[in-house]
Amino acid sequence: GDWLTKGSDTNKNAQQIFDFLTKKIGFSGAGAAGVLAVALRESGFNPKAQNTGGGVAGIFQWSGFSNSVNGSRITAEGSIKAGDTSTLTMENELKLVRHELNGGWAKVKSSVGKATDP
Repeated sequence: GDWLTKGSDTNKNAQQIFDFLTKKIGFSGAGAAGVLAVALRESGFNPKAQNTGGGVAGIFQWSGFSNSVNGSRITAEGSIKAGDTSTLTMENELKLVRHELNGGWAKVKSSVGKATDP
């Protein structure tokens, strides 16, 4: 897709997500690749991506950023503040990923994390 030509930030962000999942969380390469497909569809790997109608933001379009019509997952870890775009960083969003995978989304960590097919 044309997202490949959007510049090095896109590729750098994709690599950062992949490395985080495989090296810090312990995902298989296939599991991490599947997660990257979701991030590509949701945000094009842009941590500042927003859909204000749905109140969602970030690489995985978490709920609760500009409104809480779909819930408020984005503030659960504490680093991201609702409505404060300066907190929409890769570092903060990866902290949220870790928080979710070690908490309420632990089943995803075990099933997707050991996937052998993206």
